Amino acid sequence: MAFKVGDVVVLKSGGPRMTVVEIDELDCFCQWFDDKNNLASGGFSASSIEIPNEAITFRVGR
Repeated sequence: MAFKVGDVVVLKSGGPRMTVVEIDELDCFCQWFDDKNNLASGGFSASSIEIPNEAITFRVGR
């Protein structure tokens, strides 16, 4: 699957939702918030991540 910057992904093995922030020839670089609400980041092979199956809903406004 071809990912793009801004996609929300998860590791196929499980873990937090992550946002793709950069893509190069080999890896997708992602950011997420850990369980202490600290910003974390890392690079992952595109074959190790996927778009989550559950729908993500956002409410905008009041």
